[in-house]
Amino acid sequence: MTNDQGQAYLDQLKLTDTLNFFLTGGQNGAFPPSIAQLVDTAQVWQRFNEGTMSIIVTPFSSYRHYQEPGISVRSLPLQSPDNGYPLVSTWNLVLLEDKAELQGEAVKFAEYLVDAAINDTLSVNAGYFPVRNNDHPAWAEDPQKDIVTDIAERAILVPNNYISGKVVPLINTAVSQVIRNQMSPEDAAKDAAAALN
Repeated sequence: MTNDQGQAYLDQLKLTDTLNFFLTGGQNGAFPPSIAQLVDTAQVWQRFNEGTMSIIVTPFSSYRHYQEPGISVRSLPLQSPDNGYPLVSTWNLVLLEDKAELQGEAVKFAEYLVDAAINDTLSVNAGYFPVRNNDHPAWAEDPQKDIVTDIAERAILVPNNYISGKVVPLINTAVSQVIRNQMSPEDAAKDAAAALN
């Protein structure tokens, strides 16, 4: 979603490949055109739990929130083992305090939250990926431990809101047009890439 200069960018060829995935999936019934009408995660999960859709792509934290018995999770396949998993969210911490008497307490609070054991427990409970590449005892008994570990080791963080705000709507429009059979993957990708310029 960014170029070498850190600007919003769409690789037209990669987007075309992705849109072809959606086209093929739609032709095989995995992505019905009605999915383009869904606007939030809760609606997607409702349709999935009703059995209207047999597979969804969703943030792991949403899976953890909406998971029910009998639902399994898999990581998205990568085109190459050397590629990273894009768009992974994790914890961010910023503490601002201009009152000298509270600055020490703010530092103690930050140190508490970044402590490996505390952070690990908070991450597993919230469904966020670990922020460190080390042992994660809170994940030890979790059924998704292997998937989480694999993704966390190759994670690429979500771009900032400015970049996401420019690129994500264009991708969503392209996907919607393809699964509704309104555009070919090539034309939808070309339009999305052109819209950034």
